[in-house]
Amino acid sequence: MRFQRGFRIRLGSMLSWLRGKRGITAVGLWLITSTQATASPPQKTKPQPVMDATQATEATLPPFRYEGPLGPALTLLRQGKPQQAKGLLEKLRATTKDAKLRDDLESLLAESLMRQGQLPEAIRSLEAQVQKDPMALASRMTLGEAYKLTGQRDKERAIWNGFFDDHDAEKLDMKDCRTVRLLGQAAYYLGSYQDSYEQLNSAMELAKEQKRIDELVLSALALSELRIEKYEVGYAEVSVKEALRRDPQNPDAKALFARIKLEQGNDVSAATELIDEALAIHPQHPLASQLRAEILIDNEQYEEALAVVEPQLAKNGYDLAARALRAGALWLLDRRKDFEEEKAETLRRSPLYSQFYRIIAERLQVQHRYEDQVVLLEEAVQKNPKDFYALGDLGRAYAQLGDDERSHQTLLKAWKGDRYNRRTFNLLDLYEKHHQKTYKVITADIDPNKPGKGGLRLRVHKDEEALLVPLLVPLVQAEWIEFSRRYGFAPKLPISLELYKEPDNFSVRTFGLPSADPGMLGVTFSRVVTGRSPGQGKLPWGLMIWHELGHVFALELSKGRVPRWFTEGLSEWETEQLHPSWSRRTHAEVAAALRDGKLLSLADLNVGFTRARSQSHVVVAYHQAALSIGYLARRYGFAKIVQALRMFGDGKRTKEVLETISGISIEKLDEAFRADLRKQLAPYEGTFFVRPTDYADSEGLKLQIRNAPQTAKLHGLLAVAMIRSGGDPAEVAGEVAVARKLDPRCKEAILADAELHQKLGKKAEAEKLFQELISVGGDGFDARQRLGDLYAAQKKIPEAIKEYERAKLLDPDRSEPYERLAAIYEQEKRDDDALRELGRAAELDFSDDKILMDLVEKYAEKKRGKEVIKYGDLALYLIPYREKLRTLMAEAWLGIGQPGRAKAHLQASQKLLPEVSEVEEEDVPKLQAARKRIDALQSQANQMKAQPFSGPETLLDVARKRAGLPLP
Repeated sequence: MRFQRGFRIRLGSMLSWLRGKRGITAVGLWLITSTQATASPPQKTKPQPVMDATQATEATLPPFRYEGPLGPALTLLRQGKPQQAKGLLEKLRATTKDAKLRDDLESLLAESLMRQGQLPEAIRSLEAQVQKDPMALASRMTLGEAYKLTGQRDKERAIWNGFFDDHDAEKLDMKDCRTVRLLGQAAYYLGSYQDSYEQLNSAMELAKEQKRIDELVLSALALSELRIEKYEVGYAEVSVKEALRRDPQNPDAKALFARIKLEQGNDVSAATELIDEALAIHPQHPLASQLRAEILIDNEQYEEALAVVEPQLAKNGYDLAARALRAGALWLLDRRKDFEEEKAETLRRSPLYSQFYRIIAERLQVQHRYEDQVVLLEEAVQKNPKDFYALGDLGRAYAQLGDDERSHQTLLKAWKGDRYNRRTFNLLDLYEKHHQKTYKVITADIDPNKPGKGGLRLRVHKDEEALLVPLLVPLVQAEWIEFSRRYGFAPKLPISLELYKEPDNFSVRTFGLPSADPGMLGVTFSRVVTGRSPGQGKLPWGLMIWHELGHVFALELSKGRVPRWFTEGLSEWETEQLHPSWSRRTHAEVAAALRDGKLLSLADLNVGFTRARSQSHVVVAYHQAALSIGYLARRYGFAKIVQALRMFGDGKRTKEVLETISGISIEKLDEAFRADLRKQLAPYEGTFFVRPTDYADSEGLKLQIRNAPQTAKLHGLLAVAMIRSGGDPAEVAGEVAVARKLDPRCKEAILADAELHQKLGKKAEAEKLFQELISVGGDGFDARQRLGDLYAAQKKIPEAIKEYERAKLLDPDRSEPYERLAAIYEQEKRDDDALRELGRAAELDFSDDKILMDLVEKYAEKKRGKEVIKYGDLALYLIPYREKLRTLMAEAWLGIGQPGRAKAHLQASQKLLPEVSEVEEEDVPKLQAARKRIDALQSQANQMKAQPFSGPETLLDVARKRAGLPLP
């Protein structure tokens, strides 16, 4: 086999501290990763796969430990004791005669020097060993890594090419797992990714056959790094778990797994646990310390990050990733002189270390510093034009600033140098296949008072242009005018909105990879907003636009320095001001946090986002942030919110900002905020409820049970989690039994038991258990709602109504009691009561398209046009591409003498109807009838004279009035 010789720049930032293994750097906490690209190649050449789905199937082996004469030194290195390891290895030098053993010894001895920052000494020692024994493969590998670390590119490449030359000359024993692994790593450094993958995979298989667990672990970790680097994080998890199964206490594997947890979904809590475990074994572990510093920087704890990396540098001045992270923290602290000194020192040690800029750029992106990110990446490319990762990152950074042409050209250069980079491939594919063929860029006036000036750049699917633009542009204009006035500031133009009809196009445009979290609707990058369009189906696109454009103002006014909690809370609060139904319905979770003393201080709210244990916890973080902004705005006035943004822009931090705008200490502000919350959350006081945040982190719950197995509540919550996720009834019953044995009055266990019996159809037993729950102090929404369901199923209508009415009072956020009552009243022909309940349900759950359409259709049948418009308008910002919705709204507007408003909906209705050739033959009459009806309404609109407008106000009417714009 002849290897491909392609040049590569290492993604990893430093030499790892176990032989032959290297560290890696984060792709970024904004990234939602995927195991494979799904797009076609932009230049007719697919990126070659570098992995497969090999799964470990062997039984777990006994605990790993190093064997042989080098074992004690390896153990010391593993524990972060390079000086002691060096002493042992030097003693072994005189007695070690075997060539391969001596090779490993010299490689480890040099590594112990490198860990202490003694790179020149390590290089001299390795050069002497390689000169003495040219086939000392481990020493050659470590020497190549040392050359790389010090920027000696020609010498480094000579090392890697030497491996290829030896392979071609058949000097290598390709049946030896160690040799094959080292060859795979040399291929990796040269950028021959497919060859690297094949050799590392072969090394794993040979290590299994030869029962070399140490080699199997090293090969698995090297393969994991390759997979992460090429955005195949799901497969990386497979191989790193294989390493941990063989060697459960391997700190490198634990740190690498922590990286994977961050890449897979920014699971900071799980990553932190793994980091702690790695550092417990190796207190100065470079990658674990690097990840800890990254997490701290992303949480704006810059001083704490410095406290992590500076001790690392005191021990090893060649820990280049630590240097880069230190520089990043200094940049974000506006200590530019110190930053420049750190940069100079880093590049003095390693002149070609362009990774320095990329590590910092990642952290700047998380902190919304998009222009700064571009400056650094441009410098990285200038420093090393063949850093194809920097080129790819720069291409994406240009796109985030709306500069598509420079983005495209830069990505083409990155792709030319590295045809295995899936993010680059996917973005080029998006540009060349989708943007150019199926999407259209439209320029519109962002300020309707300045016609012809533009300022708003829209990218929409060609199929959606006629339907989406008439709804989108007026909404954006109203928000722009109002916010510019209220914030006393207008962001730079143009503002770009890119709405994608295909989920993967949105994901690739936003993250470079397909298959983002389906719950993610939009993302703001400076003055560029990417989002999902209504063409993707039911989604609150209007709320998303209002929310994301709010970020543009907050980011621009604060120069990108606003903390995440503040900008998210502000955008959440702004959407609620526009329409009360556009708000979070998680007051119960906030009430529980307040009750249990777990509500975060306003100074620490970022932790709610960066260290949430589950998506449910992130939702609560959003809600608490919104409530906090709401309190500050009500108590101190909105001008103080604007002042806070300007102070953030001046480099002030959360605690100082909040104390300045409030005039009181953060402790007193927290106390006042919580007192205000208690009044808002009074309905929850003294009630019992279990919400998703109580049990969403099932792994964390199980860990708590292991640490406190006698805690009945934990077993009860696990039982609730199991029953609500469709768990095995027998297992649910088992957890209930454990909990009730520990505490017969455990409310969580009784609730789980009652829900289990209800699910199994044992109504009498379930009712008895719910009544028991109430009797032991568990009265609350859960008990009353489910009792109502039990009674309704048994046709005990008065009893059911009574329980649903109680449930409403016990949790004002929940729509279920209203929906159930509506169903009951509809059966009893109490139409007005049913519609009243259904209307309240719609306001509590604005994302339920079925409820909204039911209301629109039922009010249309009753010829109650104003109610059709009220609920149809809500539906418009959720499901605007429903022909029936638009036709019924047109009819309603005509009914109150507003032909102009009706015509817009009729035009949409006409476009939404399919062609005759697109429907089944039996549906043609229905289609023809719909067309005839629309034509008749259009004729009526053309002949009608407009009446004075007396409402109802639509959401856009409200927005335009707030902006001081005339109504249409």
